[in-house]
Amino acid sequence: MSGGDFKSRSLVAILAAAVGSSLLAFAVMLIAGAINPAANSAWKGDVGTLLATGAIVLIWAPAIALIPAALLGYFVERPKAKWIIAKEGGIAVHLALSVLASAALSLLFRIVLRLIDAKAPLWDPFGLGLFVIIGMASGLSWWFLVITPERRG
Repeated sequence: MSGGDFKSRSLVAILAAAVGSSLLAFAVMLIAGAINPAANSAWKGDVGTLLATGAIVLIWAPAIALIPAALLGYFVERPKAKWIIAKEGGIAVHLALSVLASAALSLLFRIVLRLIDAKAPLWDPFGLGLFVIIGMASGLSWWFLVITPERRG
């Protein structure tokens, strides 16, 4: 495939990672009980609450996740995808590297926040979890949207 196909697939993979990580995080929060629609009376029969939740999950959360997904895509996924396409690497190593890179990005983000505000904690399990989810979604989107089609072509 040409370089233009790789670039366009890369952009689509970054956008898919942002939306996918939002949906995956929402599903994890539902399963973990952090969001409980059955216990909240505002969810029962209130179309506005459902629409607001949908807007957050499909618009606002992906907009926020777009920055780390783009950073991961440009600095980690793009070179890793080229390497895996050339070397015939597997998905397990690819996903592990994506998750480790996103955890490192989370730590870097926390360090910058700590430098800005000395009261900001370095350890943030919730934030780390969200970054790991972004890394997983990024790895999967790059695997299925960039690496697999490039191998076939």
